[in-house]
Amino acid sequence: MFATIRKNQKWLLWVIISVIIVTFVIFFTPEAGNMVGGRGNIDYGSIDGQPVTPGEFEMARREASLIYLTSTGTWPGEGGSNARSFDVANDSLQRLALIRSLEEMGIYADEAAAVGWIKRNFADADGAFNKGLYDQFIDGQIKARGISEEQFIEFVKHQVSFAQLQDVAGASGALFTESEAKLEFSEQFKTRSTEAVFLNTSNYAAQVKIDTNAVKLYFTNNIARYREPAKAVATYVTFANSNYLSQAEAKMAEIEDVDARLQAIYEDEGTNSFTGDDGKVLSREAALTKIRDEQLNALAHREARVAANELLTKIYNLQQTQTNLFETNLVSLASGMGLEAKTSEPFTATGGPDEIPFTARRTFAQAVFGLSAGSAISMEPIRSPEDAVYVVALNKRIPSKTPTFEEKTDTVIEDYKDSETMKLMREAGNKLYGSLTNHLAQGKTFIEAAKGEGFEAKSFPAFSRRDRTQEEISKFIPFTSFSSTAFQTEVGEVSRLGTSGETGYLIHVSSEGAPSEEKMKEELDEFIEMNRNGRRSAATSAFLSKLIESKRIVPPASAE
Repeated sequence: MFATIRKNQKWLLWVIISVIIVTFVIFFTPEAGNMVGGRGNIDYGSIDGQPVTPGEFEMARREASLIYLTSTGTWPGEGGSNARSFDVANDSLQRLALIRSLEEMGIYADEAAAVGWIKRNFADADGAFNKGLYDQFIDGQIKARGISEEQFIEFVKHQVSFAQLQDVAGASGALFTESEAKLEFSEQFKTRSTEAVFLNTSNYAAQVKIDTNAVKLYFTNNIARYREPAKAVATYVTFANSNYLSQAEAKMAEIEDVDARLQAIYEDEGTNSFTGDDGKVLSREAALTKIRDEQLNALAHREARVAANELLTKIYNLQQTQTNLFETNLVSLASGMGLEAKTSEPFTATGGPDEIPFTARRTFAQAVFGLSAGSAISMEPIRSPEDAVYVVALNKRIPSKTPTFEEKTDTVIEDYKDSETMKLMREAGNKLYGSLTNHLAQGKTFIEAAKGEGFEAKSFPAFSRRDRTQEEISKFIPFTSFSSTAFQTEVGEVSRLGTSGETGYLIHVSSEGAPSEEKMKEELDEFIEMNRNGRRSAATSAFLSKLIESKRIVPPASAE
């Protein structure tokens, strides 16, 4: 669970706690989210018909955020390569429902179990507990978010308790006998040898005739695909990392033994881990320069977050004095701080503005589309760790629109051509299927039969269900599509016409082979363990899903 944190433990050395504690605390309180109601009368949802109290919600939100941290290595909203969605209300209420279930079942880990968990997850490569690493994590990540060590230990106790519950819930997954395993192993690793004929739509393009009435009818029948989606325009303030490099330099200068720490990262990550844009391994000097630049940018990003949170604090304070938040409030407050508020080009809910870095674009779009005219400013900053932090507001919405045929004529004609060539290819493929099956019934080989119909058949090496790629097949269609069709076709038979993009294919399964005794002997034990783990996981997931469903969770009105 802490593998990501262990891998990046050296990065934690750079955390400067004092400048970020105050600004993060207000955004970690439940009131900072999109709960419903005025101050002192906030709806936090309910579980089993009982309203969730502010204290319960704060605890659950804290632990849901810690779950995110321990699984991705970053806090919610901070992006990164392992980033995933985080729904404050639903994730927090599900966490609380599970905690209540633990209490009802009388499952609760003691202090010793929590200590054991911490020692295992903050250990060196040799398994010895690294107290320095633990202290860095507590000071640099936990306390910096306004969470106490005691609250973190309470989270750990819950995690250990959940592990005990999961052991029981997943016990049925271990019921995978050796005889069952041998049958499953034989099925998974049996091989099939194949031959195939491929068709392509490009071979039928010359046969398509463009008739205006037919094209117009095609447009009418497919009008939904031409409907322009709803869009939004955002007003946003950018806090670019590059604007905070001088502050980052100053912070780095305050850190003792900077050069030694950079070298430690270089040694720990491995000398071959640092490559240039050309993919070649960097020299030691160049690698150290790259590491320093990355660390400096990370510090600059933290300074950008602090600056963004200063603006959000002003917005938060304004929110306490007026009912609604408007886009103009962001512009005014930003101007008062000497900041420029920009206006984006229109974008969709799934696209995001092109001027925003790709890593933050989708989050940016989702935040803006979650806003309304009376609640137009997002209280959660949007982060692109490599580039900037953004504070966003909804400027305006643009309703979806159905264009006229005249507006889309060129596009519709091209789509009509594609549709007709696909139709012609399907007709040719289905006709070829009938001819090939007849030829095979008469004793001809698949290659002879295909040649007789004017097509060239390709032969491929045998593969199993477990194989994930085969270069020769992938030249024509994705291997997974080919393999799936091959294993759905009886040995000696020809598959029905399949399509992948502009390519059609007919597969002949010429033979099937069983895995060797040697292979089964060498790999069966690992296969059994892997399957048992998968079954345990599936059983646990099913149990927890039913448990959460039984708790009748009702999210806050604004989250529904």
